[in-house]
Amino acid sequence: AKLESKIDKTESAITKAAEEISTLEAELGALDKSQAEMDQQRGEEHEEYTKAAADYKAGVEAVQMAIKVLKDYYGKNSELLQQPQVATHSASDGAASGIIGLLEVAESDFSKLLAEVEADEKEAEEEYVKQTKEN
Repeated sequence: AKLESKIDKTESAITKAAEEISTLEAELGALDKSQAEMDQQRGEEHEEYTKAAADYKAGVEAVQMAIKVLKDYYGKNSELLQQPQVATHSASDGAASGIIGLLEVAESDFSKLLAEVEADEKEAEEEYVKQTKEN
């Protein structure tokens, strides 16, 4: 009777352990699936960041080049102009400074957007690493 009791307890413990193993395996499978989804999402986020950052960098560079060209052009022309012609070009010089001002605002906007996507990327990467370690 004592032996049968021990056998029953052992079988019960084995059954309980098997159930716990099944539960843990299911949880592990869910974690694996969750990690795979996080990996995919992180990859997509990084790809979006890469494209956006490249676009913003190109925007900054293009605007900087346009500003340089305009400043060089109007700077050289104002040096070459004779006194009577200065009055005839003053309107275009004013327009040029307005255009350059707008381009400088655009450059600032592109730079801010670039800084924002870089900060977002860093934050997303840190969160991903944190979640991955927890899993």
